[in-house]
Amino acid sequence: MLVLLLDGNLISIKLLRVRMRWLILLLILLVIPIQVNLTSSEGSWWNEEWYYRIPIVVTSGSETLEGIVSVEINLTKMFQELNVDGEPDIGSIRIVHGSSEVPFTLSFSRESKIDDLEGSLDNWEFSSHIVSERVEDAAQGSYSLKFRKGTIEEARNVLKLDQKTLRESNIISFLAKGNFTAILRDKSFPKEISRTEVSSNEYRRYFIQYNPELLSEGREYILSFVPRDYFSYNFVDDVKFVSGNVVAKWSTSIPAGERKVFYLYFNALDKEFESLPLYNVQGAEKEFSVELGNPEGFRAIIELQEGSIFSGIIEVRAKVLENLSNIVKVQYRVDYSENLSWDAN
Repeated sequence: MLVLLLDGNLISIKLLRVRMRWLILLLILLVIPIQVNLTSSEGSWWNEEWYYRIPIVVTSGSETLEGIVSVEINLTKMFQELNVDGEPDIGSIRIVHGSSEVPFTLSFSRESKIDDLEGSLDNWEFSSHIVSERVEDAAQGSYSLKFRKGTIEEARNVLKLDQKTLRESNIISFLAKGNFTAILRDKSFPKEISRTEVSSNEYRRYFIQYNPELLSEGREYILSFVPRDYFSYNFVDDVKFVSGNVVAKWSTSIPAGERKVFYLYFNALDKEFESLPLYNVQGAEKEFSVELGNPEGFRAIIELQEGSIFSGIIEVRAKVLENLSNIVKVQYRVDYSENLSWDAN
C-alpha cells in the first residue's frame, strides 16, 4: 500500500499481492495537477483499479440547464501528456461524478459500418458446425446474428472485412452478448492480430484494438467468431470500424450559475477491461460550458519470476509536474502472501 498525504488529503494506492518467491517491483507515480479549483470530495479517487482520469468541469449559464453534455477527447494525446507508453483501453472508459458512475454513450470522430445485420448476410461465411440465424433480438435496429456451437468440432463464423478501411483504422467495435471469442486474424495463415472475449448475459459494447502496422501487405484479414461452449446462445450486432477521438455523452442538470465536476476514468490496454455497459442516454444537447483539466494518474509496473530465492528491490519515485501543493509525507508498505520474514531496512 502506498499512501500519499497531500496538504492533509490522504491518497492511498493499493499494490498487488503476489505469491512469487522473487520480486522486483517498480512503482512509478505520476501526479499531475488540474487547472481548476476542486474541493477534497470532488478530487478524491473513485476506484483504484483505474489508473488515469481527466477532470471535466461543466457549468451552466444564467439559466438552469438540463440536457446532454457532449465531450470530445483525444485519449492518445492524454497518454502522451502523462508520459505513458502504450494505448488507452477504450473499454475501460467510465464517467464518474462524486463516487458514482454516470450512464453515458460513446462514439468516435471516425466510424465506418462493417455490418449492422439489417440487410443481407453476404459478407458472412457460416460454419456448418455452428447453428446461425438472423433474429429480432437486437441491441439497436431490428436484427442481430444469433449463433450456437452445434458439434464438438472446433468451428468459427467469419465476417469479411474491407481491407483498405481495416488498415486506416485501429479499432473494431461491436455489440454482443453470450460466451464467445472474437478474433482479428489472417484469413488463411495461422496469424492472429488481436482478440476480445465476450462473456455477458446482456448486450455490451466490445472492442478489438489492433496495430495496423502488423497487417502484412497483400494479405487478407477476417473477423472470426468462435463459440466457447455448446450451451450459450450468442448474439452480435452493429459491427464497425472506429478511430480518432472519443465522444462521450451523458445527461445532467445544473442550476443557474453553478457547475459540476465529472471525471473520465480510463486505463491502458494491459488492464483488459475491453467492454462498456450499454446505456440509453436521452434528451437534447444543451450549450453547457465544458472545460477539460489536465490528465492525472498513477501506475504500478511489476516484474515477476518464479523459482528463485526470495529477494526484493522496491523503488518508489514521485514525479511532480507543474505547480502542485507540497507533498507532506510519503509512506509505503508491500503486502505479500508467503509466510516469510521481512527486513524493513
